[in-house]
Amino acid sequence: MSAELHQVVRDNLEVARRVLRFFELKKLIDEIPSMGRPLLSKIRGSLSARVEEIRVASLPLVLVFVASCLEHYLREKIPIKEREKLEKEKKLGFEKLIERFSSRMGENLALSVHEMRIKRNVILHKAGVIDNKALKDFEEKGLMGYSVGAKLVLSEDEVRGYIDVCEKICNLICARADEDNSAPTIYLTFVSY
Repeated sequence: MSAELHQVVRDNLEVARRVLRFFELKKLIDEIPSMGRPLLSKIRGSLSARVEEIRVASLPLVLVFVASCLEHYLREKIPIKEREKLEKEKKLGFEKLIERFSSRMGENLALSVHEMRIKRNVILHKAGVIDNKALKDFEEKGLMGYSVGAKLVLSEDEVRGYIDVCEKICNLICARADEDNSAPTIYLTFVSY
């Protein structure tokens, strides 16, 4: 199950990377010479504008997708009986999951995931506009530079960075699970002497 879940997340992150690669098309379009032809120049400008519109609309969706993939992955890493209990107690939100796995992630990765989580919430619940709650969440995590009423603007590099963070975390947790699963075997072998 763990290897399958890990592969699903890796596949999903690759889908997100492919979406970001689509935006390289804008650079190519912008480099096409118009050769003095007004029609070609208009076509190039129109294509470039449409790709930019798609980029602006897609980046928040990619961030939401990536954050949701990580949230699902972390939730699934909790043993089912414990997960069911935590779900009943409403103690299985994304923030709680990050805190639960933060020792495996390390401080910097956990902070990046908190930032991504807050941005995801702003996109999903506030149409991308930072409100007082989001600002408080950012500031509680030591993330400055945000202001109430500001529209959240994402760059391709930023979203690509979140994809990389998610992949690192999944790899760390998967590696740790492998270590944890092998520990009893080593222990039992040691005891049998």
